[in-house]
Formats: sequence, C-alpha cells, structure tokens
Amino acid sequence: MTEEKLFKEEKYPEKGTPLLERLLEGKRLPCPHSQTFYEHGERIPPEVEKLLDKPFTPPPPVEIEKPPEYPKIQLIRQTPVFNRYEHFEIDLTQAHENAPIGISQKIGRPVSFMVIIQADDDFYYRLNSPTAPSLKGQLGIREELMEINEIYITNQPSSNPNAKAVIRVMWYE
Repeated sequence: MTEEKLFKEEKYPEKGTPLLERLLEGKRLPCPHSQTFYEHGERIPPEVEKLLDKPFTPPPPVEIEKPPEYPKIQLIRQTPVFNRYEHFEIDLTQAHENAPIGISQKIGRPVSFMVIIQADDDFYYRLNSPTAPSLKGQLGIREELMEINEIYITNQPSSNPNAKAVIRVMWYE
C-alpha cells in the first residue's frame, strides 16, 4: 500500500476518521506493531502479536560489583615550598679550578634547589664534591629535590671584562 493511498483511504475503526485528518488534529496514532498485517501483506505470527500487546517492562537493574578498596598511600615526601633564597655571583674573568661558592659558610646548611640565572661565559659546576662529574653551566639549568651541600666552579678566564655567573639557591626553613 502506498503512502498516498494510506493517507487518503485508511480509516481507523475506533474513530472512523481518515489518517490524514487524525494527523492534522494532532491525535495519537496507533503503534504500527499493533497492526495485524505488515505493509507487504504478511500476517504477524500470533506469539509475536501477543508480545507486542504486552506493555514494555525494563529488565531488572544489574548490580555492578565494586572493586575492593585499597589502602590509601600516604606521601612521604612532597615537593617543598621554598621560603629562603640566596644569590651567589661568580667572577668569570678569573680562572677557577673546583672553587667552592661558599654555601656552607654563607647559609650554614644544605639547600634543595639551584638555578643558574646568569651565565655570561662558559663554566662548569660540580655538586657536593670536587670529584663529582662536572656539568656545563648554562642559563636556566636547574637542580632540584636533592640535598646540595656545596657547588664547585671550574672555568677558564673570560675575555669579556664583565663576565659573571649568578646562581640562585633556595631552601625551606
């Protein structure tokens, strides 16, 4: 049955009004599954027809098993908030060979963080020991979350007359 024919000729037995008029009036249309015949003329099997006439009931809720609760892990060490700092200036116009910058004399305790905030020429630094591996000092290099007792500087004399390096160290009290 074509749609045009369905709209013009089909009547509802309970109301006796054409389908198109019922649509224009805004009345509810019956569910297509409650019809006895499909559009192409096949009859719905009686067992399916019985199922379609029953109201829909949702399945019972499924209980989701919760995972076991694990004990909460307590952080032993958190990132410290530094409340003290000091600047150390190194004159790069003079040669240094594993020269300490004087953390223990100036501060009197280990620090937890260092950053190079100025480096006008090449130099190398070692942490905590003059025999530790040397690291190239460059602007922005940071060492953090470790105990730094001393920083040792090594450099060749700079040809720049005002060359210096500035190292900021920070710690928490």
